[in-house]
Amino acid sequence: MLRYLYVYTALRRGVNVSIKQAIPSEEQLVERFQNGEEQAFSLLTERLLPMVRQQVAQTQCTGADNEDLLQEGLLALLRAARAFRPDGGA
Repeated sequence: MLRYLYVYTALRRGVNVSIKQAIPSEEQLVERFQNGEEQAFSLLTERLLPMVRQQVAQTQCTGADNEDLLQEGLLALLRAARAFRPDGGA
């Protein structure tokens, strides 16, 4: 949903933009998050949540439920976003 907010905002400002141009890359989102834009992390999470859920579904861990594993996956995403460096990775 947030990805369309970028397009809507651009169009409201009179900027002629396609959806592909308006949707930032994951690297751009991480950079914006590192510069203090919390909404960028929300968009990154929205984009990567299906992948995290898929990993949770494939994990068979005794003593942990899927919600706990999902939270751990999201915390790992947060740590990776904070540590990411474009020249050297996460």
